[in-house]
Amino acid sequence: MTIDIAGFDAVLPDAEDIRTAAGAFKDTVGSITTTATVTGLSTVFPHHPEGAFVSLGWGGRLESPAELAPCYEAMFALIQQLAGDSFRLYGGRPTPEAEVGEVPMNGAPLIEWIASYGREPGAERVPWSTTSASLRADPEATGHRTASISVAAGAPTRTANTVLLRLAPDFPIGTAQESVELLLALVRIWQPDIAVLLTSDAVASMSPSTHAAYASWTSTLARGEEPTGRGETAVRYGDGTVRIAEEWSVEALTALNGELVAAGAPRLSKGRALQLPPTLPHDVPEHLMDICRHIRVPNPRGR
Repeated sequence: MTIDIAGFDAVLPDAEDIRTAAGAFKDTVGSITTTATVTGLSTVFPHHPEGAFVSLGWGGRLESPAELAPCYEAMFALIQQLAGDSFRLYGGRPTPEAEVGEVPMNGAPLIEWIASYGREPGAERVPWSTTSASLRADPEATGHRTASISVAAGAPTRTANTVLLRLAPDFPIGTAQESVELLLALVRIWQPDIAVLLTSDAVASMSPSTHAAYASWTSTLARGEEPTGRGETAVRYGDGTVRIAEEWSVEALTALNGELVAAGAPRLSKGRALQLPPTLPHDVPEHLMDICRHIRVPNPRGR
């Protein structure tokens, strides 16, 4: 299935879904900064903290649940490390009538969860995995999720391989640097073709869509060399490029996207039908973090 929202096909979730969402691998986990602030996303996205998300997409890469499990394990450990030990991952739809169970974090139980998720007794299983989980302090706290994660992976076709991490306003990342570190940690874990850090109001303002985002990573193996706009800084990172917007506002991203469209930048859906998995370094370049410290985040009162 190809998802198409203002050009965000094959990589990002449905536009309405984003809007309503408001309300080695182990070495990768250990490399992210552990001093996340407790002020939440309003520090980084003061205009729209409730709509922040990270989305990753990649071409065909057929993998079994056992082969996918290390990626899940690293991602779950990363998210829980940032949120704190009081939070747990729960599967099942977060509604009062749904059965909610804690998600296994590792080992054989995690593999079985990936393999069986959403499977009805006696039903034929598709050869790839589609899972979802939410991070909450209490399984009964269905109205408040600190984060939600959906994954469609192990598929032989481009449109089915995606990871979407939606973040609640109080998710404990309060600086641009921490946000970029989270994005790149997920890139190292999943080895996608493209990854973007965005908000739903930014998505709504950009059509057709390019790699324009508050921060992005694109694989040169899948998408070739892409132009860099005047409103972003590009840094090579493994078999790809990290691009960071110099101003984190919807207006700046809209202008950047328009410039990239005019320069012939490929849409987010561009990529290889069968992926060439990229090679990525374990560490984030220090000069990339220096760039993050100079990002402009406009005060909403100054609008």
